[in-house]
Amino acid sequence: MEVLKLLSAVFQRLSSSIARTSLANLAVWLEGDAASKFVDEGAFRHLAHRWGRQNAVEAATWAIEKEDPSLLLDVVSSSSDHQLSALGEWLSTHENNPNFSNVASAFADRIAGIDPDSSEKW
Repeated sequence: MEVLKLLSAVFQRLSSSIARTSLANLAVWLEGDAASKFVDEGAFRHLAHRWGRQNAVEAATWAIEKEDPSLLLDVVSSSSDHQLSALGEWLSTHENNPNFSNVASAFADRIAGIDPDSSEKW
């Protein structure tokens, strides 16, 4: 049991260290074999939220490639106000995605308080 605790602590420190350099690199590492024993859905959701705040378009691209609608919704809900225009442009280029209507609805909810007119268009 102590070994597992130690490995988990090492995983957390390594994840934090990688995240300081690049969230894209962290995503690659979390998806790899080395991290697979320690990664759960919570790790990916935490990454989606954090990355969504820093670079929503990059995070949305990653989430859509993972084919996990909940990650994309996490990105939309956590995106910062100043990224919403870019995220809306990105989203409009993904209308063929099977999850588009759910994500567009979440996006509309996200921007409703900032730009009600645009929110209604989504």
